[in-house]
Amino acid sequence: MRLHRLEVSAFGPFAGTERVDFDSLSSAGLFLLCGPTGGGKTSVLDAVSFALFGQVPGERDKAKSLHSDHAPAGAGPRVVLEVTLRARRMRITRSPEWTRPKKRGSGVTKEPAKVLLEEHVDGHWRQHTNRIDEAADLLGDLIGMTAGQFCQVALLPQGRFETFLRAGSQERHSLLERLFGAHRFRAIEEWLVDRRTALGRTSAEHESAIGIVIARVTEASGQQPPSDDAGRVVPDQTLIAWSAQVRDTLVDALVSARSEQADADLALKRARAQRDEARALAELQARHTDALARAERLSALAEETHQLSEQIATARRAQAMHPVVELYGESVERAQSARQRVLSCLGADSPGLSAGLAADLRERVAELVVHDSPTQWCDDALVEAAAAARTETARLTALTPTQAELDDVTSRLALAVDDVRDQVARQQRAQASHATLTERRAQAQRDLTAQQSAAHDVEALRQQLRTAQTRRAAARLAEETERRRREILASVSQATEKALAARASWLDARQRRLDGMAGELAAGLSDDVPCPVCGACAHPAPAATTPAQVTADDEHHAEEQFRDLDQLRARLAQQLHRCETEVATAVAGAGGLDLTAATEAYEHTAAELERATQARAETEACTEQLRRLESELADAAALVAAVDTELATHRERREQLQARHDQLRRTLDLAIGTTTGLPERLTEAQTAERATTELAEAVTGWRGACAELASRGRRLDQALRSHGFADLTEVGSSMLSSTGISDLEALLAERAAEDRQVHELLDDPAVRAAAAAPAVDVAALEPRLAALEQRRDAAVATQSELARQADRLERLHSELDAALAAWQPVREAHRTAASLAALCTGTSADNPDRVRLSSYVLAARLSQVVDAANERLDRMTAGRYLLEHSAARGVGDRRGGLGLRVCDGWTGASRDPATLSGGETFIASLGLALGLADVVAYEAGGVELGTLFVDEGFGTLDADSLDEVMDVLDSLRSGGRVVGLVSHVAELRARITSQVQVAKTRTGSTLGQV
Repeated sequence: MRLHRLEVSAFGPFAGTERVDFDSLSSAGLFLLCGPTGGGKTSVLDAVSFALFGQVPGERDKAKSLHSDHAPAGAGPRVVLEVTLRARRMRITRSPEWTRPKKRGSGVTKEPAKVLLEEHVDGHWRQHTNRIDEAADLLGDLIGMTAGQFCQVALLPQGRFETFLRAGSQERHSLLERLFGAHRFRAIEEWLVDRRTALGRTSAEHESAIGIVIARVTEASGQQPPSDDAGRVVPDQTLIAWSAQVRDTLVDALVSARSEQADADLALKRARAQRDEARALAELQARHTDALARAERLSALAEETHQLSEQIATARRAQAMHPVVELYGESVERAQSARQRVLSCLGADSPGLSAGLAADLRERVAELVVHDSPTQWCDDALVEAAAAARTETARLTALTPTQAELDDVTSRLALAVDDVRDQVARQQRAQASHATLTERRAQAQRDLTAQQSAAHDVEALRQQLRTAQTRRAAARLAEETERRRREILASVSQATEKALAARASWLDARQRRLDGMAGELAAGLSDDVPCPVCGACAHPAPAATTPAQVTADDEHHAEEQFRDLDQLRARLAQQLHRCETEVATAVAGAGGLDLTAATEAYEHTAAELERATQARAETEACTEQLRRLESELADAAALVAAVDTELATHRERREQLQARHDQLRRTLDLAIGTTTGLPERLTEAQTAERATTELAEAVTGWRGACAELASRGRRLDQALRSHGFADLTEVGSSMLSSTGISDLEALLAERAAEDRQVHELLDDPAVRAAAAAPAVDVAALEPRLAALEQRRDAAVATQSELARQADRLERLHSELDAALAAWQPVREAHRTAASLAALCTGTSADNPDRVRLSSYVLAARLSQVVDAANERLDRMTAGRYLLEHSAARGVGDRRGGLGLRVCDGWTGASRDPATLSGGETFIASLGLALGLADVVAYEAGGVELGTLFVDEGFGTLDADSLDEVMDVLDSLRSGGRVVGLVSHVAELRARITSQVQVAKTRTGSTLGQV
């Protein structure tokens, strides 16, 4: 990750827009962010963190107030950061949530947080997303670290590592857990505790279930289970033996109960047989007594039986009269119906008959009874009315042809009117078509003019196309050359880094040779030969060479390696310059357009040329279309003239039909009047004729019904005399239905059958023998039988209860066995889980230091951090101080595993970091921070950090310590890394020339770059 450019607006202490160009600061590899206390140095780092992660480091993020109080109320806060992440140059624009005044009215409104993520591709910024969640996912993948890890690795925070250095195990545990993601081991601890709790709960449930089964066995058997000396029931195999013993005891009692039940059943069976014999004898005696009673009753009913026989005979004679009576009744009903039909035809609402005729006939008919026939007067009146109705019908029928002609003329007149309407519509359509063709001819003329104009631009467009083609080729060459320039630039960067590393190795070899120059000179000394340095011939204590002695050849070899790499860098720089010249030439040839724009311009010109060429080809088609439209326009004019002629013809015909219609209408009005039409009048006449005919038919039917009634009355008189009845009333009183006769005959048959049964029963030898025997008392046998049944029921209840208890004890025995078997593995698993949970949470006796699992894992990471920190701490303290990791519990710590000690090389003693001075504490904290940064970067997948910030603490160092620290910080620039120091120490401002200076005023802070 390398920062390029930062822009902040209305953010933190910065009221306006401030910019930082990190690319210009990166040339020296080390720059200083300086300024007065409270000016906003740390706010620059906050802006970097906010752009990358949407949050600022540490406690400042909880304030949620990033809008500058110095900025205008309507100026929105914004941070823009250009950064390279995994070889991809990204531009991030973020705005935090802030409150602004409403645009209308008073009050404020809340603006939500916003983000815009762009990538520089092919010379242009291409947008990726403006969604906060999508931007967080993409940036998280590219950065490879969380916000907490980034703030501990890239933004070494002010004062945070002094706290970490002196913190207890619990505070150190919390920080390391966030950085290294050791929460999964904490999750394992919690899972083991939850597992122990869950298994303990399950084990308790099993144990409770066993207790319930034991209580049920005790309840069913009444026997207490075995217990230990303390009176507690121990759930083991002794309970199974106790349950089996209780079950067997109850089974023995069940066998005895079943024997008692069998004896009771036998005694009850014998008593019931004796009772049944007594009941049979008593029943025969009762039957004999009942037979005697029935015989007496039948003798009392003898007279009634004889009367029923005579009633049946009379009913049979009346039943023979039934057909004649029915025929006479039908004739009476038919005569009444015919008379009613006549009256119906003469009703007040009878259509067709005159009111006077109908009233006169109704009066005369009302005077007649059912047996009387209609008089001749009725026939005469009906004949006269029928003649008048037929005359009126004939007169109206003669007018039917005139009405038919009138209807025909009316329909033809309607058709003529429709024809005129259609011709008018046709005329309008013809005129509209003529107008449309006129407009189309004018449009075709305009199109022909336009096509002719476009065809004249073909040559000019061809020249423009050749120019656009040349620019597109130049833009493609510029893009290819730019790609080759970036490759060469990467090679130049790599060669520069290698050359710088070789130069550093050469200078380091030279320094080491100078440090060992005394040994090198001493190696060339010999007795009596003057020393080249002091000129003495005696050499009492020549310096000794060391195994790591650097020779002149080593130094020369390192210098040659540096020269070769520097020459390679120079050659690559020349290639880069030539390539940049070619890029500039190609860009100029492309007219300042990129490949996309040049391609679009070429394609646009080609499309215009194609359209112009097509317009030239379509000119003849437009001319032909114009000629065709002129011909169609002439045809349309002819059609308009023809339609006008036909419209005049149809109007003349409509007027003729209207005159004939008026003439026929006057003729009919004179014949039938104007109140009703001919069809209605004809319908009325026909109705009167039908009504007269229907009345005549009704009168004729009435006369026939009266004749039939007189004939059947004579036949009825003859039948009454022959069957011995005086009149119909006597016949009706003697009449019985077939069902009534059958019921009486069945009653007689039943009494006869009962008489036979009584005689047969009295003649039965068994009944006579039972009647001769003494009477028996069945009720006297019931008490003994009831006692035997009570004994049997008690035996059955006892046996059933014992069987139920035996079955229940058998089930409970099985449940107890199954419950003990199910509890055994759960109890073992609970013991194992409890042991592991105690071990991993540090509460077990096997864990004397009370180190938790997560602390044990973090202790390994802390050891790595200490090793990495000691590499720099050894140099910064000239080998005096080293950090040590301790697993023992410190003072006030409940847990161990994450202790830190400082080993003093001068005294050989190990002591608490709290005993260090302020400067020593800063050096130790800085070394620890750098070591932690290396380990966290490794844990995050080896993330490369091109830009690193160290915030404050340099004011506590003396000059020598500051030199050592600066040497270590200077070594961080290896591999092209840029290191930014945040401090207000004046000596650093003199040492570091590349600076970002923060100035604070009452109106807000500003940034200046030196």
